[in-house]
Amino acid sequence: MNLFSPVQTMARRLAVSFSLIIASCSLANGQEHIWGKFGTPRTRQTPPQLFLDRPESVVRFQLQRLSDERLLMATRNASDAKFVPLYREILSRVNVPPDPRREAVDALVRLSGTDRVRVLLEALGRLNPQADDAIDSLTRLLLDTSPAVLDQGHASLVAAANERNAHVRRAAMATLLVMNKVPDAIGDGPVESLKAARLADIVAAIPPAMAADAAMTQSSTWEALVPLVRQAAANPTNEELRALAAEAYGVIPVAAPERFEMLAKLLRDKPAVRQAATDAMLRRDLSDVSAERAGPVVQRIVSAAERTKKKDRTRDSFLKSMQLAERLIGRLPADQSKAFRARMRNVWVRMVRIATVEEEMRYDTEYFAVEAGRPVQIVLVNHDVMPHNLVVGRPGTLRDLATEGLAAGPTGIDGGLPYVPESDDVLVATPMVGADGTARITFDAPTQPGEYPYVCTFPQHWYRMYGVMVVVEDLDAFQRNPTPPSNPLGSNRTFVADWQVDDLATELENGMQARSVEIGKKLFVEASCQSCHQMNAEGGKIGPSLDEVFTRHQGDAVAVLREILEPSAKIDSKYKMHKVLTFDGVTFTGIKIKEDEHSIELLQSAEDPKPIEILQDDIDLMVPSTVSLMPKALLNQYSKDEIFEMMAYLRDAAGE
Repeated sequence: MNLFSPVQTMARRLAVSFSLIIASCSLANGQEHIWGKFGTPRTRQTPPQLFLDRPESVVRFQLQRLSDERLLMATRNASDAKFVPLYREILSRVNVPPDPRREAVDALVRLSGTDRVRVLLEALGRLNPQADDAIDSLTRLLLDTSPAVLDQGHASLVAAANERNAHVRRAAMATLLVMNKVPDAIGDGPVESLKAARLADIVAAIPPAMAADAAMTQSSTWEALVPLVRQAAANPTNEELRALAAEAYGVIPVAAPERFEMLAKLLRDKPAVRQAATDAMLRRDLSDVSAERAGPVVQRIVSAAERTKKKDRTRDSFLKSMQLAERLIGRLPADQSKAFRARMRNVWVRMVRIATVEEEMRYDTEYFAVEAGRPVQIVLVNHDVMPHNLVVGRPGTLRDLATEGLAAGPTGIDGGLPYVPESDDVLVATPMVGADGTARITFDAPTQPGEYPYVCTFPQHWYRMYGVMVVVEDLDAFQRNPTPPSNPLGSNRTFVADWQVDDLATELENGMQARSVEIGKKLFVEASCQSCHQMNAEGGKIGPSLDEVFTRHQGDAVAVLREILEPSAKIDSKYKMHKVLTFDGVTFTGIKIKEDEHSIELLQSAEDPKPIEILQDDIDLMVPSTVSLMPKALLNQYSKDEIFEMMAYLRDAAGE
């Protein structure tokens, strides 16, 4: 017998529904209310409590309301099927580090009883078509799958290459290209009869495939793809095809003259195609372009710039086209380059775009040249999750800028810029730029020629994050015969290889035999490892001690190597970076070494062993970083033998 009237029953249902919503909101926000200074309420992050045994819609509602950080705080169990929605949600997010992402894939493989390739393809199929970053992340994870596992999933990839979902098709095609299965990616029938949609898919798959497998440049795979790119570039009616062809020309190792001619032709196309062609040219080495080829392109770019309205001359498309003209002008005879440069001075300020490289703690530009006394604009674009700045100093002052910047601290001197010293050695500086941020500084270049260093003065970054602004009397003469500046830290190392674990794993055990402890230690110090890690009671303390790293990994040399080459894959909780925002708007970043109800202590740098104390009442927000303080690509300037020397040194320290 129903004890409630229909109205009462509906009221009870509404009350329960509102309770669930409120509970879900509280769980999503994870708010533990505390009253800060001036009576301002603040919240402290607490792990979310999820109800995964509820109806699917309720579970989805709970998960979607969680931030990335709080999603990763949730309890996970790879043996219980009710956690499948949680693992799927992790795969759908962009700002998730590699380790939990791989964990989610492994768990779904186990819980679903299917293979890794199918799990990733299904995850791609669930993504919103506009979620470009998430699509790229899962595609890279698929492309990074071991060859043996890809072979097992070959049938799934072939089927996915014919899916209705465009980004699933393209991810599958890119993977088939990496596997050197070009016919499976293209499909049946001659190349000439490919429909535009199919051709667009395969050409779009080329850049991610080339990025994932550098060995493709030495294989027959790319040779089979060149006719497809030519066909796409020549399509008279499909703008998307021509833009995709331009992107492919930016990475595919086709003969340089043909590549330049095709891209030069696409520079005369519609704006989207023109922009793709400009980006592609900027990615390529143009040192072998003849004056006969460069001249008409420069003429076209400069003439278009002179027709551009002043209000449009700060757009990225305009600035990139002028960058391209700058690079090509260096290929021209002196009289022509001077004439073009005189015209360019009337339409733009010399602009240099410098971007940070994600997780590698370096700028993408090692040096650039400017003309003495002429105006210049530096645009700093931060693609990293860590904050960065750019400080230009007088010749020979890089180390001083770093040391004095550390002393200036996150609040600056007398309200100045964070980590920027108040010194005559500082010519110009950007503010601290957060993730995906941009800063511009415009100034007149020094009148005295010389090599002026620029550096990120955020603690611990200066070891790797620096470059040189070369001030010259005659920019045209320099660009015709550029002379790279001296390394401002005295290093003579250059790029060797983008080392991956698979590049070294098979030779690792034999490679560590008969090595010198002295040489290994010297290289260990040179690579700046000792600045953060202790070894034999020497070194910094903002990373785990390396004395027993082999012992921690039970003697597994490949696991140790992976920890070095993929530092963000698994971060020890004791050494996880935290970002703290205070109510005053100041941001602190460091390793949390102590926390109680009154304050926290952050260790910001190995250079300054004294932690900074921040009162809990002053903290507006504190979140852990998903990126390791240790940069990727730390060993890219070292040879295989040198890496084996360092690995042998680490193993010797553990007594293995």
